[in-house]
Amino acid sequence: MRAPVLVLALVAVAALAPAAAADHVYSHRYVVAARAVDDLGRPVPNTQLDLTVAGFERDVCRGFTQFTTDENGDFLLCIHQHAMPRDAEIVFGTPDGPLRFTPDPDTRHTYAAVRLAGAEGAIPDGWDRTFVVTGRLWRETGPIMLDNVPVNGEALRFAPVDVTLTFPDGRKVTKNATTDGYGDYRVAFDVAARPSVTTLVSARSSALNVTAEAPADGAFMRAHLVLAEMRPTLDDDRPPADDGSVEDPRGDAPGSRTPTVPGPGALTIAGAAALAIALARRRARS
Repeated sequence: MRAPVLVLALVAVAALAPAAAADHVYSHRYVVAARAVDDLGRPVPNTQLDLTVAGFERDVCRGFTQFTTDENGDFLLCIHQHAMPRDAEIVFGTPDGPLRFTPDPDTRHTYAAVRLAGAEGAIPDGWDRTFVVTGRLWRETGPIMLDNVPVNGEALRFAPVDVTLTFPDGRKVTKNATTDGYGDYRVAFDVAARPSVTTLVSARSSALNVTAEAPADGAFMRAHLVLAEMRPTLDDDRPPADDGSVEDPRGDAPGSRTPTVPGPGALTIAGAAALAIALARRRARS
């Protein structure tokens, strides 16, 4: 009778063991990014922006949030946000008046180009010869639960992105990137001078049937292009792409559809069950 008692003890320990912690995936975050420049188009570093995120949770993502601008004038706030709040608002206070944004409940990302009149910026070496393009890939699926959070679609992880600068003379330069674990990408172009208003930046991905395009903003030396694909209509018989790049919160690698590695509790339960079966068979043989 001692062996069954041992099995029950293992099961009891398993019930108390912690499960594997869930990763902070796309559905657990809201990202607010910005680039701040002064009147002369110089990045404003080491500055805490006047930012209000009304209606959001107060927790920030550890290791991602950047409370002051860096030497490039870039700012990043990552909020640990599950279900999107109603009537939320994102407001940057500037000397010229507030910049107001309605949060995007689909892509869960907002980018702002912030001009701080009266501030004194400084151009780090190479800044005005580097044009940065950032963005996110997202596909509408309709209402689903992603890691226990209601969303309307999925961010595309580890998906290819082609970003192109088209200059006024027709010359094109294309760079390739891959989205990270949250569907975000970033590329940097070396340019001889700040792009003019007639320079275009575009982005496309073989994982989505959509292209984004905008003027290259030489005043901020940055553009943000979101590739968002809406659901096909009923008369569109094109099957949805399933190349493994769609974010699966329980996947650990590109294209992964395997469950998350079970936590210590699950492993102990499995071990206890196997031990119980082995003991039962040995008793039967004896």
